[in-house]
Amino acid sequence: MKKKLIPLLLLTVLASCTKPSPSIIPSSEDLGTTEVTSEVSKSEDIKTSEESVITEDPVTTGEDPITTSEDESTSEDVTTSEDESTSEDVVTYSNLSEISNLALTFKSLRNEKGVYKSSYYAAFTAQLLTLQDYLTTQSGYNNRYKAFVANETGHLTVNLNLTQYNALKDYKDKQQVYDFKGYIGLYNDEPEVDMEGLGNPVYKAGVTLSYDYKAFAEEGVSVNDLLTRVKATPFNSKGINWSAKIYKYHLKYLDKVENPIALFSDGANVIQMHSHDKINNALSIGNSYYIYAREGLFNFKPQLEYVGLESADDVIVDYAAMKNDLTATNLYAYKYELEKPSALNSNLAYADQLVKLFYFEGYANYYTKDGMGYVVLEDTVKEGPYSSYTTALGAKAMFVNNDHSVRLWDANDWENCPFDDYIDAVKGVKTKISLYFVGYVYNTMKYWQVQVLTNTITPLS
Repeated sequence: MKKKLIPLLLLTVLASCTKPSPSIIPSSEDLGTTEVTSEVSKSEDIKTSEESVITEDPVTTGEDPITTSEDESTSEDVTTSEDESTSEDVVTYSNLSEISNLALTFKSLRNEKGVYKSSYYAAFTAQLLTLQDYLTTQSGYNNRYKAFVANETGHLTVNLNLTQYNALKDYKDKQQVYDFKGYIGLYNDEPEVDMEGLGNPVYKAGVTLSYDYKAFAEEGVSVNDLLTRVKATPFNSKGINWSAKIYKYHLKYLDKVENPIALFSDGANVIQMHSHDKINNALSIGNSYYIYAREGLFNFKPQLEYVGLESADDVIVDYAAMKNDLTATNLYAYKYELEKPSALNSNLAYADQLVKLFYFEGYANYYTKDGMGYVVLEDTVKEGPYSSYTTALGAKAMFVNNDHSVRLWDANDWENCPFDDYIDAVKGVKTKISLYFVGYVYNTMKYWQVQVLTNTITPLS
């Protein structure tokens, strides 16, 4: 018979001197079934997800975190205990909540990055809820690839190497279940199980788990509360972190930003939600939802990582009451710089801008590249278009991210562009307009991409 659960206070003492006893795994109660999401898209759209690599023209790539090769993300300096064996006499933990509680007792043992890997072994069957890339090049961290999993006993992050990560990607966003195993530890002070060197997770074809992840969710309350929490949570050298918790938010869907990114509002602020390539297909602009998600920063951008959703009563969103007035030039006062500790305060100020709704009055223009047009917004009228994105950047123009405002090839593309009526393709800008927009990202090519709420575009002259 397995021993009974040792109180957390005693675990804290024992973690430094002896292996604690395993706990009894509760019987699986039928709390409902997990939500089934759509299959991952193999979209070849030129605008990619947040795992993309920057190309010569960043506007065509969407968000642009710097990706690194597998050998750049090293765990050489991760604090690790001596005993890494998995012999028959080693205790195996399988209750996810108890694994998390045990991991939190290791905080005094972690390295300066908040990372620790113990010799305590875990093995469990769980459903994959999210799959993420915690980009990092700095030693002292575990691998950058993480799976967030859950079963009837709780939820937890699993650390993966690139091979393990790729083995899971084909099943992402289905009702998929795996056997996981690894050593219990911490990453940025959040509990995780490290699978490094232990083979791939084993896919359980045809298996479903009888539980409901919604039972674990905490009320997110507001986007402002999210911002406060993610800024206070330890993040890695690239400004990336994710909560170990699932939060529930009541939000209105405003717009598609990218194939895997949707824009929401709680009526006071806005928030971008990342998921699989087809997530926007499950949403209708103007509808309100209960969103279940993890909170985090991605290159200092506050975000939700999608877990599930359900329909909800309407959220009142009044743009005029929410707005912050901002010129294109003033937006450039905010930027982020990666792996530069001295830039921490400016990076956090940058994070603040990404949950705001902005009001703009000015002009639409465009630059050309390879014969295609790309729309930009500027404070003062310019007689003609820009010859390149570098000249538009020099003028501190804001680069419009919306689908129908980039890669405009022919007359049909321009006719479908919401700015066409306000741009003379020969002479340049001629009509002053007003609109509402949100900051999408400050690109590592050092210009701002913005998402315009195109139904708010209004001519002023």
